[in-house]
Amino acid sequence: MSLGRLIPIVLALASAGCVSETPPASETKASIEVGANAEHEASLAQALVDIDQRIDSFAALSSESGDDARTKRKQLEMAIAAQVKRFKTDLLAMAGDTTNPARRVIAAKALGFCDDPAAVTALCGMLGTKGDVRLLTNATYSLGRLASPQTRTDLLFPLVQDADPDVRSNTLRALARVFEAKRAVGASPVDPLEHRDAMVFLEPALSDPADPLIRAHAAAAVGALGDPRAVDPLIDLLRDSHPLVRMHTAIALGKLGDAKAIPALVKAIDETPAGTPRNAVVLGLTALLEGLGHHPPETLGDDGHAWERWVRSNLSAPSKTP
Repeated sequence: MSLGRLIPIVLALASAGCVSETPPASETKASIEVGANAEHEASLAQALVDIDQRIDSFAALSSESGDDARTKRKQLEMAIAAQVKRFKTDLLAMAGDTTNPARRVIAAKALGFCDDPAAVTALCGMLGTKGDVRLLTNATYSLGRLASPQTRTDLLFPLVQDADPDVRSNTLRALARVFEAKRAVGASPVDPLEHRDAMVFLEPALSDPADPLIRAHAAAAVGALGDPRAVDPLIDLLRDSHPLVRMHTAIALGKLGDAKAIPALVKAIDETPAGTPRNAVVLGLTALLEGLGHHPPETLGDDGHAWERWVRSNLSAPSKTP
């Protein structure tokens, strides 16, 4: 075949679509999208592993004191928040995806580091899940971290009675922080109908035998709730053997402001280990007294006997418990 006859044939084939040097634009775009999606999925999968491990480390550091622990905790918090911000859309979608429980559990943990109000809504949507202890533990932990006044306390209250102690503890912690957040914006901690039944859920937790952390968080919750019915149970709780429980109990009594707690708080000072626990008892007692219009001098320090003498001299109520 001569070259003169070949050229027209090639041109004809090209015009018919049988010869093409580059793929159509639609195919190129689809290939790019597939590649981008694969890359994003790989980055997301690695981020989920990192976030999961980092939050566990962050939580573990909460039990450590000192500047070094605080610095590490702050650094971890910043790193976690940055990753969560990058993958926020994915995490919010995972929170509602019941077909992938493993990723949903991590999303529940991660959204506690998200500053989008949508995170609160997503986390509240998990609270009705029955039987998934890891999901409920993470969701209640995150709601406690966010401490948003928009959190639905009506969904948290039933979890105070959950069979799992971690769920109970995190739920009580979340309630305490949400109550405080609502007060900070001038709202009632709970609506009137909820308030009527709130102590039905909270009071039994004050004597929960499973973990002192549960009792401590329960004390914080009833103090933040501000229900005067909690005063007597809290006075009893000042006898708890665990310093952390006495700390939160004293602070709660300070918030409730009932003068009949003064003798028990004075007695608790010397019965509480020196340092942060005893300082918390003094702080609670001071807050209670100042709320009643009394101003104890700073020179009293954490000396229970000095407090007893001052109370006896300046208040009409006796300073000793029977």
